[in-house]
Amino acid sequence: MFALSSLLNGASSDPFLLGSQILIVMVAVLLLFFLFYALRDILQRSHSLIYQFCSIVLVAVFPVVGFFLYLLIRPARTVVQRQTDRRVEDLWNRFCAEQGGGSPHQAGNTHADAPLSPPAP
Repeated sequence: MFALSSLLNGASSDPFLLGSQILIVMVAVLLLFFLFYALRDILQRSHSLIYQFCSIVLVAVFPVVGFFLYLLIRPARTVVQRQTDRRVEDLWNRFCAEQGGGSPHQAGNTHADAPLSPPAP
C-alpha cells in the first residue's frame, strides 16, 4: 500500500522548504485544474479542432492569464445548448404556423413576449 509516510520521505525537514514544497504542489494542482477545465469545456463548446487546439495551447503556455483569456473568448453556449435552442425554435415556428398566425417573426413576436401556453379557444 502507498502510505503517507512514504510520500513524505521526499519532503524537507526544514519548515521553510517544506512550506515551499507544499506551495509548489498546490500551484501545480491549480494549473492542472485550469488545463483540464479548459480541455473539458472547449470539447463541449466547439467541434472545430483548430479552435480546440488553440484554446488548449493558450491555457497551457500562459496558465493563469491564458485561462482567463480563454473564459473571455470561448463560445457562450455549448453545442448541446445550441442544438436545443434550434429545436425549440423549430417547434415554436411549427406551433405558430399550426395556429394560423404564420411565423412569429412576421408579427413582431419573439420568445420573450410569446405566451407560454396556447391561447384559449
